[in-house]
Amino acid sequence: MHDMYHPVFGIISEQDPFRDLITADHVARQKAEIALIARYLAAVIDGTEDPANIELPGQRRCAYRPDLIDKPAHPFAPMSRTDADGVVWDLQPPGTTPNSGDLDDDEGLWRPRMTASMCKTRYERAVLKRLEAQRRHAEMAAAYGEADPRTIAAKFELRKAEEAQSKALKDADSPNMRAWESHGRWRANEGHEEYKASRRTRTEANVDRNASQDEKDATAKRKAAARAKAYRDKKKAAKAKV
Repeated sequence: MHDMYHPVFGIISEQDPFRDLITADHVARQKAEIALIARYLAAVIDGTEDPANIELPGQRRCAYRPDLIDKPAHPFAPMSRTDADGVVWDLQPPGTTPNSGDLDDDEGLWRPRMTASMCKTRYERAVLKRLEAQRRHAEMAAAYGEADPRTIAAKFELRKAEEAQSKALKDADSPNMRAWESHGRWRANEGHEEYKASRRTRTEANVDRNASQDEKDATAKRKAAARAKAYRDKKKAAKAKV
């Protein structure tokens, strides 16, 4: 007789005084497990009973809780953070498709917040306003609830921003709008000086400012002297009444 291994007690020595008792218990357990497995196979093959009612060895049953299983353990909460360069990053909801430039870490998917300097077209500016309205509505809903007047007002602004974005998307397909935006980019960059020069209608000032400065100073002195004299006359009249 040699040492034997038990799944609960580990290796049982040949000299263990409880060896026979442990071995008998192990054999009995094995027989019971074999009987359950045979019953389960018979239920599957012959259909004598529902296999789901048979608890196999090592199988635990638990009550089905839809409120715990079907919902995430931690609901998504909007978060933002700012890096050393001053760029604001927003945490995206689960399931968001990553874009170029996104950052993925243990907390989730982070996306840099769009700023006005990134917007080159009317549609991009409309998208920026819609994102800002959406973020404001989410913050109000999380802080005060959907029924609060502040949340309702934020939702109304979000709806307006979504409509403006849809209109900007339709206008982007117009040749006139594309030409107008192209001219605006030229006017703001390489054509800035030329555009400013085309708006000038005079090459010299209407009057010589240096020559007229002395006259302005003399006029200011006369007005100041007149105000001082009127103040003194008013005080003298007040004293005479007393």
